[in-house]
Amino acid sequence: RWVAPRVTTLEEWLDCWMEQVIAPNRAQTTVYGYQKIIDNHIKPILGGILLQALTAVQVQQYLNRKQQEGLSPNTIRKHYILLNSAVGLAVKQDMLGKNVIHSVSPPPEQPPQHCFYTPEQLQRLFAITAGRSLEPVVKLAGYLGMRRSEICGLKWDNVDLKEGVLYICEARTAANGIAVDKGPKSPSSVRRLAFTGNRDLRELLERMYSQYLQDRKRWGENFNPQGYVVTHGQGRGRPYAPDYLSGRFNQVIRDSGLPHCTLHGLRHSF
Repeated sequence: RWVAPRVTTLEEWLDCWMEQVIAPNRAQTTVYGYQKIIDNHIKPILGGILLQALTAVQVQQYLNRKQQEGLSPNTIRKHYILLNSAVGLAVKQDMLGKNVIHSVSPPPEQPPQHCFYTPEQLQRLFAITAGRSLEPVVKLAGYLGMRRSEICGLKWDNVDLKEGVLYICEARTAANGIAVDKGPKSPSSVRRLAFTGNRDLRELLERMYSQYLQDRKRWGENFNPQGYVVTHGQGRGRPYAPDYLSGRFNQVIRDSGLPHCTLHGLRHSF
């Protein structure tokens, strides 16, 4: 049974909170993101303060400082939410009489700025990537609105070429530079996407599946044993790391002369 310490610094409390509450109950990517905020931002400024002595003024000054350092308002709100959750648990554990974070004002949330391509720009991108390893990536994103993690995690077991439907039920993302297989972003992200009426995408997937079967026959069962749809070149069959895929995409956009757009921006284009 976990017994919370009675007197502790904020740094020590955040370590306990991460180990006992967050790590066992959150996705690996979420744990990694929280830990980066704590280690890189909160600990150097607030970590040495006794939890019982932490004041709203100190936290407000911390948030203001982060804004002056150039962090976006939405990022700073993540720091606020993290602190509110951690200190709120200390109140529930009877370590504090009140949650001082409730007296802090985070910056107002800003609506995200989305980039996207017009149909003409999207067709130009399709033409530029035709026959290249990024072709299925940009078409799955641009034609079907798939996220990067969903493209990286898509497997042939979840593609029904006969019916022209693929199933989004797995994702592949990154935490601390390491690829992690997980479920989709949210329950609503589990879905079926039809491509039966999209001749271009259907023919592309049929060619890719035929090549996958040939490569399996040539290289043996150790070639792409999980059956990922989008992989590195012939004879390798390894799935892409999401960050590597974004880097490749960004380079193609820079070389193409097209306006700046992220890989996720193709989802917004869709």
